[in-house]
This record gives sequence, structure tokens and C-alpha cells, in this order.
Amino acid sequence: MKNISNLELFKLSKKKNYSFHQFVIRTDYRDSLIVFLKKSGIDTMIHYPYMLNELKFFNSSMKMKNSDNLGKKILSLPISEEHTVKEILYVCKKIKLFFKQYNNN
Repeated sequence: MKNISNLELFKLSKKKNYSFHQFVIRTDYRDSLIVFLKKSGIDTMIHYPYMLNELKFFNSSMKMKNSDNLGKKILSLPISEEHTVKEILYVCKKIKLFFKQYNNN
């Protein structure tokens, strides 16, 4: 999925080890992707519908360039030690298909 132009993945370093409890992607087409994946039987979640700096109790007028509108772009894909390679590849295939169809429109 790293070659999909309208999709951003976490940048991983070979020098570090990772343990994910969520697999979060970022795209401007999040809501359409959710609907598309749901039709294919793939559940997703929006774990972070807004950024912390957007909460009223911070009472900050400071613009935070990196987090502006991020809550409207991030989506958590299914991730579990119980998923098979076949299931993971199915999710990847559907995401690639979505962006292929989207780019052809």
C-alpha cells in the first residue's frame, strides 16, 4: 500500500522495533474508503475523531499546523494477531482497488 499516492502510512525505521495495537492510515478520502470497505465486509474504526488541541478546555488560539484537520483523515484498519495473511492481503487488495477506482473517476 506504500505506493498509493492518496494514502499515507506510518514511516517505519529499520533501526526500531514496533508493536502496534492500531494500524492507522491517513487519507483525504477517509469517509468514502470507510463505506467502500464496509461493503466488502471490512470493519474500520475512527479512534481519533478530533485532535486534543481542538478540545475547548485547552482554550488555545494557537494554530497547530501538523494536527489541523488530521482527525478527518485518519482511519484505523483491522489489526490483530488472529488475522491471517490471507485476511490482511484481502484488506490491502480492497484498499488498492478503492484508490484505483477513485483515481479513474
